[in-house]
Amino acid sequence: MDLDVIKSCPPIFFYSGIGDMVSKITALADWKEAANRKLERYSDFASMLAYNSLDLLFIKHSYDINAPEFQRSLSTSLLMSGIAMEVAGTSRPASGSEHLISHALDSISARPQMHGLQVGTATYLCALLQNNPSTDSLREILHKTGFFDFVKQNPFKKSEFEAALKLAPSIKRGFYTILSEQDSYDKALSLINTDPILQELIK
Repeated sequence: MDLDVIKSCPPIFFYSGIGDMVSKITALADWKEAANRKLERYSDFASMLAYNSLDLLFIKHSYDINAPEFQRSLSTSLLMSGIAMEVAGTSRPASGSEHLISHALDSISARPQMHGLQVGTATYLCALLQNNPSTDSLREILHKTGFFDFVKQNPFKKSEFEAALKLAPSIKRGFYTILSEQDSYDKALSLINTDPILQELIK
């Protein structure tokens, strides 16, 4: 990776990278639960690689997207995430409920937003749905990096996001995620209407 090229990218690319990177939080939880239900094979080694890629971002001295050390950490994290998928032989270490929502947004939105912006926003929503133990850390990094503030400038259309939530579970047949739960749609709508951060990201 040529970091001299990366550092010249417009901010939207960094925020998209952050959104795609943090999706490991919800994707790994979905994968683990699918394995617990005997629906998937689980790789502890691939999971460890993916968790370690997250640590590079969460346990870091800088959240400034313009700082060279943050750009290096983000790039390395995304690289390690790719290796985790290769080891697992599946996209499961990096793609779960949050990616299903993004794929659905691509299908139904009049003008889909950049992949990582969709995924990062969906990750926060799905972490809340999962009662994910890393939700506080997720919220912190998306706040401190400016991801939330960036998305707020061009929020998602509520009607499109709600339609994407309804479509998302059918994007991949036999692919268990938190969205497979019968009450997930209603819970997600409630969160969109009550969570202060989601109310600003999805209007």
